[in-house]
Formats: sequence, C-alpha cells, structure tokens
Amino acid sequence: MDIVQLMLSKGATNLDKALDAAEFCGNTECAKLIRAAMKK
Repeated sequence: MDIVQLMLSKGATNLDKALDAAEFCGNTECAKLIRAAMKK
C-alpha cells in the first residue's frame, strides 16, 4: 500500500500493470486505490 501511495504522490499515470499485480495478489485495498486514481 505504501508503494502505491508513493507512486501516486509522484504522479504515476500508467497504472495498468500495478492494478493487474494488485488484483493477481489479492490486494483489494491497493486495487481500489489504483482504480480510483485511474478514474481521475
């Protein structure tokens, strides 16, 4: 979760692979955070 928050705070925009990894690992909290960022 810390890594995802750091990426987003630094302006990461290509989040498709991060979302895939979070979903594959079953990390629903990270996946929710990434999806929310992708909607912006």
